[in-house]
Amino acid sequence: MVAASRHGALVGEFRQSGGIHLALPFDAVSPLTRWRIARRLKAAVAAHRITVIHAYGRRGARLARAVSKSTGVPFVASPIAHEHHEPEKWVVPEMAAARAIIAASDFVAALVPQALSAATRVEVIPRGVDLRRFDPAAVRTEKLVRQMQDWRADDLSAVILMPGRVAPGKGHDILLRAMARMNNKHATCLIVARDEDNPKYRETLLKLIAELELEGRVRFVGYAPDMPVAYMLADVVAVPSRTPEAFNSICAEALAMGRPVVASTAGGTPGIVIEGKTGWLVPPADPEALARALDDALSLDETARVRLGDAARMHIAAHFSLAMVGERMIGLYQELAAPTGR
Repeated sequence: MVAASRHGALVGEFRQSGGIHLALPFDAVSPLTRWRIARRLKAAVAAHRITVIHAYGRRGARLARAVSKSTGVPFVASPIAHEHHEPEKWVVPEMAAARAIIAASDFVAALVPQALSAATRVEVIPRGVDLRRFDPAAVRTEKLVRQMQDWRADDLSAVILMPGRVAPGKGHDILLRAMARMNNKHATCLIVARDEDNPKYRETLLKLIAELELEGRVRFVGYAPDMPVAYMLADVVAVPSRTPEAFNSICAEALAMGRPVVASTAGGTPGIVIEGKTGWLVPPADPEALARALDDALSLDETARVRLGDAARMHIAAHFSLAMVGERMIGLYQELAAPTGR
């Protein structure tokens, strides 16, 4: 397999698994640079006998369309969600020539006919969760204790975990306003994000924490290198997204770890969290509803927590396992690569 990107956190792991990575400046705006990128991609298609091209977003689709036209190799395209763009802009005209649009959720799939021909083929293939990594039984006790000590969480009576970038679209402010409305005044929110994330917005949140008198109940704990361990410290995982996302990996990972999830209905999340069975769904930007759901999640007795956790993990294993998603993706590639698929 050959992957081309500007950079990425998974490049090293991809190469170790036997993949070939091409580092290309996909964010370049110069027509000459884009022409050079297309030429390198055409050469890679020939050199590595590539049979299907998978493009992401507008720039990827534009390049894939040109390479496909000159080489005859079919391409598929995946829309990319962007918090600064309305969902209607995720699917772009450059994707019209793709043999199929791969949508990460039913929410994204519903956008395709609005932007492209109704006859465009759409395949819903979500992102996968590695169930070997996100497995409660695989978390070692010593790692759990160390993380608890690092976060000074060993004496907390209830933990609301909010992972993800510090950005307005993620809804941190909504969670803070919900905490001020909760009946449970002993719960502590741990915000898991890199310290350098959006310092201006972080300052806004610190001011809101002071305004709502939540000092001591909200902590910015920094980056978590081992998210399975982080999830295990949570009594509930909060995902109060304000803006839609194509697929919310945090919800899927938390459910795989058997954690209760309270999330907004923005974007593709309702396809991951099942209301009343694996978690709670609330309207976006509704602190009152979020507060009620968090109180409900934290009031579960041990039997109910175990039952919900088991149902959550079974749901993820049945619909979002990395192995199953990989098989579906490869199956589509093989279909399109076959002479009858072209």
